[in-house]
Amino acid sequence: MKLALRICASLVVFLVIGWMAQHIVLLHAHVRTAGYGPETTLAGYTAGLFAGGAAATIVLIALFMLDNQPPKN
Repeated sequence: MKLALRICASLVVFLVIGWMAQHIVLLHAHVRTAGYGPETTLAGYTAGLFAGGAAATIVLIALFMLDNQPPKN
């Protein structure tokens, strides 16, 4: 059950951070240009995947490290 919760938490972090990074890139590009080109949308999707993957990896490592603490007396 703990493993399933960890996977769900990392998936949620991946989706939220990826969505936020994509929209930040697209909004930044939309301010500078009139529309979205194919390169701009590709850059937004790539930024979302990279940022979401990095954040999810960090969260998953942190969740596994927190559980492996030795028991206190």
